[in-house]
Amino acid sequence: TVEEHSPMSYIEVKASRAIFGDTEFAIRLPNAVHGIFTVAAIYFTIGLLYNWTAGFSAGLLLALNPYAMGLSREGRMYNEWLLFTILAILVGVTAVRRGRAIPDNQVTWHWIVLGLMLMMTHAATPHAQPTILGVALWLLLVSLHDLVRRPKMGLRLIEGSLMAGLTYLFS
Repeated sequence: TVEEHSPMSYIEVKASRAIFGDTEFAIRLPNAVHGIFTVAAIYFTIGLLYNWTAGFSAGLLLALNPYAMGLSREGRMYNEWLLFTILAILVGVTAVRRGRAIPDNQVTWHWIVLGLMLMMTHAATPHAQPTILGVALWLLLVSLHDLVRRPKMGLRLIEGSLMAGLTYLFS
């Protein structure tokens, strides 16, 4: 059988129970924290991609969404998965933008952080492979687009994507 909860979820709940005791609050707290950080992550991601008004609106819609509020009260991994997926998108977009803006011989640290975000997404749930595959496909398409128009930049993005992939695989 496939385990639906990741080891990370158990570690977080164990730490919360060690601090707050064996209570329902302690079991639900990690997911509530993930829910709060997910609202902030949506705000920053949409704000950087489009504008801050759209980011605020997206964060507000998520914060007021009854389904999202319900998931924040459960002791399951869905908020964790959503948080690290959004962070992977945010870091991936930042890495691509920085990769396009820096000199040819430099690779930014954003690629390593992207690999770590993909690892955290995978650690959130064993079912995260489609999410990780989606990010990898997006990076491939962006890289191929740049390869045609600006070969050096496209190669730099492929190099960064490989660095993120290796970080993910070996973390």
